[in-house]
Amino acid sequence: MTADTKQCQATPSWTITVPARFNEVDNGDSWQSYADTRVVYVSSMKVANGGSPVPATSLRATVERKLAPHSEAERHHFDGSSAVGDAQIICTATGFELKGFMCTDGCVATCAINFPHGEHREWAIATWKSLRPVPSAEKPKSWWRIW
Repeated sequence: MTADTKQCQATPSWTITVPARFNEVDNGDSWQSYADTRVVYVSSMKVANGGSPVPATSLRATVERKLAPHSEAERHHFDGSSAVGDAQIICTATGFELKGFMCTDGCVATCAINFPHGEHREWAIATWKSLRPVPSAEKPKSWWRIW
């Protein structure tokens, strides 16, 4: 992270790094950051099977199928120590959209980044790749009542 960026708590389970001048909007179940004509959107969900977290590799295989075929979109991959993911960049009527996913055991983050010019492509990829899961010990605790 550099002086002109900031790390944001996008969801209770994920952080992301965006330019420091970007504004933030917490939508409750999702998060947005924007400046000028660039927009970053993140949401996440927990995924379990029989009470056990679904492995990141299984989640990745499932969500990767939601992306356009390699022949129809520019594809990117991420294999990190704490998360794995895939993304695509497609042309839109107003520029470009990166749509990607990051997975860790039991949790998937979705990320959409809209940008108007091809010169922002590397920024969009780096922003998506900056998604990081919050370590379990740092996640906000649920409130429990003892009756």
